[in-house]
Amino acid sequence: MTDVDVTRAIRARLESLPIRPWHLAVFVICALSLLCDSADQFLIISIAPLLIREWGISSAQLGLVVAATGIGGVIGAPIFGALADRLGRRRCMMLSIAIYTLLTALAALSQNISQLLVIRARSGIGLGGIVPVTLAYVSEYSPPRWRGRVVAWWNSMFAFGIPLAGAVGLLVIVPYGWRWGFVIGALPIVLIAGIAWLPESVRYLLAKNRTEEALRTIARVERAVLGAAKPANAGASAPDATRGAVPAAAGPRAWRVLGLLNAPGMRVTMIASAVLWFLPASLLLSSFYGVFLTQAKGMDLRAAIALVTATSALGPLGQLFAGFSSNWVGRKATLTIALCLLGAMPLAAFDIAQSSGLVYLCLTLAWIGTSAIYGTAFGYTSEQLPTELRSGALGVFEGLRRLGGAVGPAMIGLLYGLFGLTPVLWIAASGCLLTIVVVLALGRETRGKPMTEMEHLVGTAG
Repeated sequence: MTDVDVTRAIRARLESLPIRPWHLAVFVICALSLLCDSADQFLIISIAPLLIREWGISSAQLGLVVAATGIGGVIGAPIFGALADRLGRRRCMMLSIAIYTLLTALAALSQNISQLLVIRARSGIGLGGIVPVTLAYVSEYSPPRWRGRVVAWWNSMFAFGIPLAGAVGLLVIVPYGWRWGFVIGALPIVLIAGIAWLPESVRYLLAKNRTEEALRTIARVERAVLGAAKPANAGASAPDATRGAVPAAAGPRAWRVLGLLNAPGMRVTMIASAVLWFLPASLLLSSFYGVFLTQAKGMDLRAAIALVTATSALGPLGQLFAGFSSNWVGRKATLTIALCLLGAMPLAAFDIAQSSGLVYLCLTLAWIGTSAIYGTAFGYTSEQLPTELRSGALGVFEGLRRLGGAVGPAMIGLLYGLFGLTPVLWIAASGCLLTIVVVLALGRETRGKPMTEMEHLVGTAG
């Protein structure tokens, strides 16, 4: 029995497991980790007006505060992604959450804007590791038939962090001060106990040639999933478990894989995907909604936070819309609709709408559009990448998204201070229009088509 036979047998046992409550527990722990990422990003909506009032900071300085964790995330995402391949998924999940939560608690003690900026940037390094590591873990333990849906549901949890952050703003930050918002933001440290309960990824252990540990881990998972039932392949030898399998072909050399990016259609696909992930993230005005409502609309702070929270609570509808619409009218049409909402609705809410009811409707549609963009983009981009390039390319796009999320608020804060609200709204709308043009012109429609694979591109690279 060769090492390859043993590895294939263990993978066969892992992939033959049915979906059970144990998988739900894995999903909940990973989803709550993502929820922390989302809530932290939008916690600043409630904190920002109080920082302006207490410290008298400018809108440009406020933009830097909003962008600080994103800047840290641009650094943290690739670092923790690499560490997870060296140290393991579980250990890196615990490390990233520990760094983020401890530094978030420390942010509550900040005495000036410089201290807050440094602490928030460093906490962002830990925060940046949450998405790539938990996504890898939840994917590696999801049964094949459920993997797509599980990853989509995991991604949808991001939208629920927005109203959660708003609730913290109403119940904690407004009555007790912005420092308590950071204290609440440190509570996810309790997730470390749940992550410690999880087993290490079986696929990771096999990749590191830790076969004996992988055997013990798959046996533990089988007991948790099947209970007293006999595991599907537990009584089979390694050759039996892999009988009939087609040996994997030798992969292309690294330079050949990179060369496939020059294949017909791939270059424009990469350009369109890069624009789709970076530009909308840099144009999100949601972190400034509270500021715009209090300063441009003259709302009371509590009323402004309540309005942002109420409208964001319907944001997850964008995920449902994306799921149905992308299969009904297509990926490109769905992205066009979502980008139109993201670009036009803030302009309508803050520059046109006169009644609070119309402001509410416009902001609700803006949140739905925001949620629908990445609800569609995750799957759409994956479908256009060959498997051998998919993970690495998505890592690059995630870095671009975080870079946009870091650069955007700083740019918006600066422009808002220099030119006022209306030019900022029109710049954001124009950027969304540009993204639509790029996606329609360069993107490929993938509805009803198989995912791109290596054999589609072999022989076409330049």
